[in-house]
Amino acid sequence: MANGMVQAGAERPISTASTSKNITSAYPTWLDSRNTLLRAFSESRVRPDFILASPSHPIGWSSVLLVGEHTSGKSPTRESLRIKLAQYAEQVFMAQSFHCAVLSIITSNTGPKCEFWRFDRGGAVGSTEVMYDRGKGLKLLVKSLVAVCRMPPGILGFHTKSISWDPPQPQTSGDNNYPLGNMTNLTVHLSNGESIRILRQIFSSPGIVSRGTCVWKGLLLSMNSTVPAGNSQTQPLVAVKYAWRSTHRVSEAAMYLLASSRGVRSLSPILSHAEYEDINQDVRLRLNTPLGHNRHYGQLVLGMFGKTICDPTLTPLEVARALLAAVVIHAELFFTGRILHRDLSINNIIALQEPRVVRSSLEESESGRCVFTKDTSLYGCLIDLDYAVDISPERTRPSAPLILERTGTYPFIAIQILTASEPHRYRHDLESLLYVLLWLCIYPCSLSPNEAIKTTEGNVSHPTPTSRRAIWHPTDPLKPWHSLDPDAVAAHKLMNIVVVESAFEELLERFKPGSAWYKFTRVARKWRKALWEVVRGTGMCNLQLEMKGMAQEKEEKEDDEVEEDDDEEEDEDDSGAERRGRVTAEEVKIGVGNWEGFVEVRKSLERLVRELERLEHKGGEGGKVLN
Repeated sequence: MANGMVQAGAERPISTASTSKNITSAYPTWLDSRNTLLRAFSESRVRPDFILASPSHPIGWSSVLLVGEHTSGKSPTRESLRIKLAQYAEQVFMAQSFHCAVLSIITSNTGPKCEFWRFDRGGAVGSTEVMYDRGKGLKLLVKSLVAVCRMPPGILGFHTKSISWDPPQPQTSGDNNYPLGNMTNLTVHLSNGESIRILRQIFSSPGIVSRGTCVWKGLLLSMNSTVPAGNSQTQPLVAVKYAWRSTHRVSEAAMYLLASSRGVRSLSPILSHAEYEDINQDVRLRLNTPLGHNRHYGQLVLGMFGKTICDPTLTPLEVARALLAAVVIHAELFFTGRILHRDLSINNIIALQEPRVVRSSLEESESGRCVFTKDTSLYGCLIDLDYAVDISPERTRPSAPLILERTGTYPFIAIQILTASEPHRYRHDLESLLYVLLWLCIYPCSLSPNEAIKTTEGNVSHPTPTSRRAIWHPTDPLKPWHSLDPDAVAAHKLMNIVVVESAFEELLERFKPGSAWYKFTRVARKWRKALWEVVRGTGMCNLQLEMKGMAQEKEEKEDDEVEEDDDEEEDEDDSGAERRGRVTAEEVKIGVGNWEGFVEVRKSLERLVRELERLEHKGGEGGKVLN
């Protein structure tokens, strides 16, 4: 291709060496990418027809500044073209953490005509069609394409207010130096004057209309200096988080500060927090943003860093300790801080090598009950208060909309939250913890023993016929929990975790091999019993009775709106009968309060930790990585 257009013929990512030869322009370059599989951090194989790429980076999604789709002949529908652009924009967002808005263009030679689109965390904004066959339309198109190539990072859609970075090539000019990719030459500047040198990215969420959360491991630098004071190994490691908060939610930093003001001491300390871009004001320049789609771009720095509890290098003992810490911290947040977390998942529990908090004596919560037992050591931390809500009676207004929200991380959401049958309660978070435990003990998993046998020649696994249909997927047991729609996931959990005990036991057989992981099965059974229990003589579990009672209550309420009944005594008797069939807000299950449920869960984990510690001291599997 002429004039800097590169035609790549290989059906694979382009090497760094070939890329550096192809792009030599000082400005971003237009490239034909139809036959190029762009470098990506995901398994996506989508390919735009053409891209505008930075000249100082290898060709890939991390170097893309604009994506384009061209149509000729029989044109696809406009909707299908926009969906393609959205797929490209998502890849750019995932590869470029500080890209706040992604430009894209649709061209066609059947008009000829084009459309410009700009994707952000609130959705997309498009232009009217521009006919560029001649006259003003052609001039407008040429001017637009030239202008895009010369836009500085802030105008092109990058966040630059709180970061600075070194150009990959010293000769790169300031206007064409972009914060691209998973950068290791990045410095984050805090509102208190301190700085953080980014070491690596540890999390990036997919999607477009979302929080777009990105988390980095960073090194806290000395005040007003770009060089760490002393040995880098002695400098404190911190977690740096950027996310797009919905404007109708209270900020995560505000929830941390609220918890601290109410005496919660087990959460990670906040080192700094700030908010920057607003979609409506700064990204879309006051274009009308649909109600509920506006977001703020915020920074949060936590003075603690560890491994997520799903890290494959963690031992069974480290996993158990981190789970215990999460249960205790969650309880202090709820019983002392009167804050409900609502998003317990494998990404929001951190494992620590050394105990962070040691309690030498009993400490009471505001309710007068001891959240911490004697000499409690916390080898973990609970993070991410994005979905947390204030549940204190004295709050002047709710910290989240009073609606039935489906909040949480999808595979770990409680049944009644998936079905939007009632507001989020403490017992729903405990249910999420059960799903976290099951996930941790299963993944990464091997082929089901009922689905494979090992041959004597080369230990090759082959499927074996079974007399009945397997309940759990042979290589991905919990696949339905992250692949089906909410109602189907809820039905799957209700049937195979709650109702049919044999199905639950079959899942426990899929736990990782070894005596250490086998000990987790007893904890899983106890948690299931703590959340649900079959009522003798009915054949129904408590959850079924609860949902039946809620349905009856809804029907009777609708009947009351049509025909009023003045018999107060009869109404009182009926309401008492209903209460026996459903769980109240202060109960984990019928007749068992939130506090009793917490104590039962905590005791089971404390026993598990003691057993694994003894196993480790004896030189067993408790301290070995068996993943």
